[in-house]
Amino acid sequence: MIHIDITLEDIDFDGLIDLYLPLMMDKLRESDSAISRLLSGGMPENLAKATLHKLPPDTKARIAVELINRNSDNLKAEVEQYARENGVGIRIGRITAAI
Repeated sequence: MIHIDITLEDIDFDGLIDLYLPLMMDKLRESDSAISRLLSGGMPENLAKATLHKLPPDTKARIAVELINRNSDNLKAEVEQYARENGVGIRIGRITAAI
């Protein structure tokens, strides 16, 4: 078994917002915050995006970690497929993210 450590220095949070807005809205609705109360009242998508863009960096990082962990199976499949296409057969045990 080989362990590989990857550190993300930067992430396109705007791209994540566009891709995963419904999941983010559900996650924020579960929390006890002013944003969650607005979202539970049916905030329009464009207003929700603007609100998410203004979140503090540590909150954005926690959301990104949650999205990566929830989608780890898809990420594994994508990395394995990329490796196969480049002539390397691999099987990834797990992908997890943490702050």
